[in-house]
Amino acid sequence: MMAASVWYILCILHLGAMRTETVPPSNVSDLNSSQDLETADFTPSYTSTRSKSQKDVGDSLIRGTAKTLGLYLHGLAIKELGIRDMEKFLGESTFLSHTVYDSKTVKALAQRIKQKLTRYRTALSKSKSAVEVLYFIYHPESPPIGSYAQCCDISPLRLKYSTSFGVAINKDFYCDTLPIDPASQELSLSSNLSSVFSMNLGSNPGIRWQYLINMKGRELVFPGWGSLGRSCSPSNVQHNKVFIETLYKFSKTVIIILDQSFGLTQLELDLQKSTAKFVISLLSESDRTAVISLDGAPAVLDPLQTEACLMGRVAPASSDIKEKLGELIERRRFNEESGSFSSGIQAAANVLHNSDATENIEVLFITARNWSSDKRKEDGKSVFEQGEDSVSQLKLSVVEICQENREHSSPWNTIIPPNNIGNIVQIVNNQSLVLKKSQFFTRSGKPAADVIVHKPRLDQAGGGMVIPLTQLVAIKDFLIGVVGLDIQAAELFEDIAHQGFKQDSRVFLIDKDGYTIVHPALSSPENWNTEVLPSISELEVYEDFDAALHRMKSHPSGNYVLDSGTSVSYTWEQIEGEKYIVVVASLDGAPVREEPRLETVPAPIENPDVQFHDLIPDGKSKLCRHMREIASMQTAALYLSPAAYALPFEYLTEAEIPLRIQSFMAYLTDPTRLIANPGLKSCVRNEVNLVSGVVQAWKELAFSSPLNNYIIRRRIFTPNGVQLSYPGSTVQAGTDPSKESWFQQSVKLPNRVVVSSPRLDPGGAGFIITVSKSVQATNASDDKYLAAVISADYTLGYLYKILNDSVPDEFCSKDTNRCFLIDDRGNLVAHPLLLRDATRFPGFPSESQHLTHMETFIATDILLNEEFMRKQVCRSITDGKLRRYFQLDLDSSSVIRNSRSADQCISYKMTAIPGTNLFLSLVQQTCNSTAFCWCSTMDRTCLDCQSWEQGECECPCECDDKRNYCPATDVGGNILPCETPPVTHEFQRYTTSRHGHYPPCIHTDCASRSSQQECFGVLGCSWCDTDQDGKSPLKLPVCVNQAECFGGVLNSPSPYSRAYDNSFVMPDSGEERSLSRAGPIGPVTGGILVFFLLLALTVWGYKHWSSGERRLLSRCNGSSQRINQMIEAEEENEETLPPDGHQNYGLHNGDANHQISVVSPYRMNPSYRRPRPAGTDSDHGYSTMTPCGDQDSEIMSCLGDGPVPSRRAARNRNPMSLQSVTSGASSRTSSPVQGPVEMSMLSSDEKESTCQGESREKENLMERGINPGFRREETCFMDGVESGSRNPTNTVLSKNQFIVAATVHMVDT
Repeated sequence: MMAASVWYILCILHLGAMRTETVPPSNVSDLNSSQDLETADFTPSYTSTRSKSQKDVGDSLIRGTAKTLGLYLHGLAIKELGIRDMEKFLGESTFLSHTVYDSKTVKALAQRIKQKLTRYRTALSKSKSAVEVLYFIYHPESPPIGSYAQCCDISPLRLKYSTSFGVAINKDFYCDTLPIDPASQELSLSSNLSSVFSMNLGSNPGIRWQYLINMKGRELVFPGWGSLGRSCSPSNVQHNKVFIETLYKFSKTVIIILDQSFGLTQLELDLQKSTAKFVISLLSESDRTAVISLDGAPAVLDPLQTEACLMGRVAPASSDIKEKLGELIERRRFNEESGSFSSGIQAAANVLHNSDATENIEVLFITARNWSSDKRKEDGKSVFEQGEDSVSQLKLSVVEICQENREHSSPWNTIIPPNNIGNIVQIVNNQSLVLKKSQFFTRSGKPAADVIVHKPRLDQAGGGMVIPLTQLVAIKDFLIGVVGLDIQAAELFEDIAHQGFKQDSRVFLIDKDGYTIVHPALSSPENWNTEVLPSISELEVYEDFDAALHRMKSHPSGNYVLDSGTSVSYTWEQIEGEKYIVVVASLDGAPVREEPRLETVPAPIENPDVQFHDLIPDGKSKLCRHMREIASMQTAALYLSPAAYALPFEYLTEAEIPLRIQSFMAYLTDPTRLIANPGLKSCVRNEVNLVSGVVQAWKELAFSSPLNNYIIRRRIFTPNGVQLSYPGSTVQAGTDPSKESWFQQSVKLPNRVVVSSPRLDPGGAGFIITVSKSVQATNASDDKYLAAVISADYTLGYLYKILNDSVPDEFCSKDTNRCFLIDDRGNLVAHPLLLRDATRFPGFPSESQHLTHMETFIATDILLNEEFMRKQVCRSITDGKLRRYFQLDLDSSSVIRNSRSADQCISYKMTAIPGTNLFLSLVQQTCNSTAFCWCSTMDRTCLDCQSWEQGECECPCECDDKRNYCPATDVGGNILPCETPPVTHEFQRYTTSRHGHYPPCIHTDCASRSSQQECFGVLGCSWCDTDQDGKSPLKLPVCVNQAECFGGVLNSPSPYSRAYDNSFVMPDSGEERSLSRAGPIGPVTGGILVFFLLLALTVWGYKHWSSGERRLLSRCNGSSQRINQMIEAEEENEETLPPDGHQNYGLHNGDANHQISVVSPYRMNPSYRRPRPAGTDSDHGYSTMTPCGDQDSEIMSCLGDGPVPSRRAARNRNPMSLQSVTSGASSRTSSPVQGPVEMSMLSSDEKESTCQGESREKENLMERGINPGFRREETCFMDGVESGSRNPTNTVLSKNQFIVAATVHMVDT
């Protein structure tokens, strides 16, 4: 321990000395595994390399520097993070062994989900019964018009934002998702459903939307909702697909024929495209579809031309297939040729024949042509009369694109035989698409009346994953419609989604089709942002996992251990009566295992200063401004992630109520253990007490550490969701630190100090890096497990400062040399040009800070060494991409150098830094290199997704994850899933009104740093050396605040401003909008007129008051002269005015010496005496004010000299502040003598002292660069001034002095 502390202090002194002749050691000890810092060999064995050749970077130099950096980073972790304090508390704590049975775990979770689904089924049954009762009451008579409105027409004043819904809602009523037709009353029978819906929501807070869709396509949604700027149609809460899946529970094969022959208008063509895309959107994942374009010869649109098995056949209606078909349909244009009806029908029959489709076939013919002519009728009849058996068995529905509804009989009844004809649908606009959605498909048989649990879908309005539950509402054979509700998956699956971090096991949820709903590798349900559900085989990437999955689908419960040598055990339980399966994967292969549980924690010597993060802004601790956040240096912030709560969904949806938070803190800090648990998991209290032990050490470091100018914050996080951070500040609700890269990397590399790649700090500190290390605890069996991860955020420039000072002989400062650090993924964490690129690239993407982007020669050369740097790929589930990245070998102990001996432009050496995830590289360059790496300048898309060569250099990029529908072409192999991306934080906006009045938490004092070395890397500071154009150097570089010169470029926009600018995205101009919802020109114009009217009234009122005030003052001085006359006289005699400061001409009579009569706000008649009560001889300080009494008590400040402006100009200046002071307890004496203070009244010593003081003040002002001419010329009155003079020369006072005309009152006692 002593050796580590000494070395850490030496490293600090080394940095403070700024490149002294410190010689790093050369005997590199392996700090990557179990060797402790105290036992490392620090003995230096080589001398300075200053005498060596400039082109020779010796192995001893880079090895010694790497070891120095490794030891220094370990010293940072031990000293600055408080690891030793944490290990001390762990050593004094006690742990009990807890047996965990995976079979019991899955049964308990399955039972919990089953109980919740039962409650939701009951709520749906109540809604269904209410609709049926209302129908019986009003049918067959028309019910009264219900009090509901269109969703997008609800006034914002009637809505209130809800965190549970994600939009503004009103729980008192429902709304219609489509414009209301006054002539239609068929939906009004449900006008009393609001009370039923409201009761369901009150008893089941996990419900998001409740809705009723009648058979004519209209939909009511509860609660009523709205959002600014959205269009009325289509609504984001329409459940069209859910409606179709409820009516047609079976799988369908749908073929769409687009008749795009000659003669279509643009309106008809657009409506035809919209119809085809709308029909495709109604299909579920179990359906199949194909689109045939009929514009001359029929052509089948192939969505995936690379999939040979789908060409000319129906394709699964998956998300990517439907998206590609929509793009192909949108590309269709006018054609001068006309296609025949018979050829289109025959093409559809051929597609069905090639696809072996025989059941539930639907063919939709979408046309805008008039088929009344005899020739066209004969063409239609011939295909059915003379066609093959495959054609005669088709069921054909026709969608007519019309400008208005046609009431005459359709010619299709005579073209298509009765056995083949389906529905005839007329479409006149986009609204009719929604209203007639049930007519696009034909129904066979009686629809199922049971409750249907649909696949999870993305809520387009409020965000997140929802599970729709629907049921048909019917009376005998008469269908009323579909009633349904959306369950928030965050509530239904909260026990699985927020299990907390498990190092040796994971819990996930799948359905019986093998799709994954909840998994640690996926975003949590409340943050879900895609419609695609990945297959569990894409996440559990093992060779024989398919056998385990088959067992899960076919057996209600069980256990299966993989035989591939991975020793992974799967234990599952199917939820009874549902299609969900709960699975626990044990990574050690044992379904029964022992887990340590923290039982007791030593009491801290002092009560730790810990406050719940939401209470800090309103708490008792002293607040300060920490960049863009309000923080406190007196306390640490306690944040509990959703995994720490017994009911995570309540925490995510309910606002943090102070009383509730206080109950949490009372429970956590209760030493008696008598306060009941208010809703936290049982393990949370002990973990809070455990991590609180490092708070005192952090507070001491905040005042004693030499690195305070570089550290933004310190934090500690436990696997069960407890986080402490210092300085204490608020944390964004729903944040899950276990998803952050610094946490995941520290868990993967438990014996290393992990440095994260640069990222933008949400708190306003600019680009930062995070230094973190995991803390391991040991149980009685000496088994190690994760106790916490401690980390600290540093400025981006700090690590380069350390690097620059660690390499001897100022190697990194020479013009031909450079030094940089990269992590094990090739991301640059320290580079001389890293901050420059942070300014150039608005989003600062990972490819702009990668080795392949900034050091192309070294990247291309290292890629030839496949054992050291490998190109790899992972599957991003959240966005459906295959991401290419690079992985460097952390276990390598060799020095990597040039493999191309012929290239003499660049000479480099690279080696791993022991005990970290970093690599050090020293480079010497004498000329420009011609090396090149493929990097997209537009986005992250790979330039060649088909090429996959190890030696081909390209920046980290991504390609579309194309689903392989043809097994013969499945060459993807087992691709591991990418790391789960953290939830994007909203950057804090800095406003002067909220934060500006707080003092800074850390005083870095940028202006006092005179050199780049002193300024570089300091928190909130930037060395400004480049002009606004980004090229020209400044004549006088200076250290300024980061906001003024981000990245060293004067007035450069910060990435925060870019983030704000990009966030304001206008709605799509192509959206269909109602004509009645035009721009608010009238209200805006009216508001402007009202503003100017109020402004005019304000000016008139001010002038009226000002003139009245002056007349009053003038009368009190015995003058009847009007103010405007005095102003005119002043302007005429402007040159004769004295060079005095403030001259209030409304308050004096203008004598020859320009003496000002000072008016007191407390006016009284000097001759007046209040009658004294009997037995007293004093009025005890009371006085009576008269309108024009004593004018001597007014206080005025004397201002500086300079030319006196005219009265007209003076009125344009800010008014001067006047202060009034009263003293005394009686008004026995008359007013004092008017006039300024006379120096003759002072003694000679006082006069000399006064003059010397004024002279010294003038000298001080000149030394500070302030021109004393801004004040009046100061005059010292000496003995020559007549003592009793009533008109002495005016005395000019300093800025902190003013003249007080006071009345002295004598009190008789």
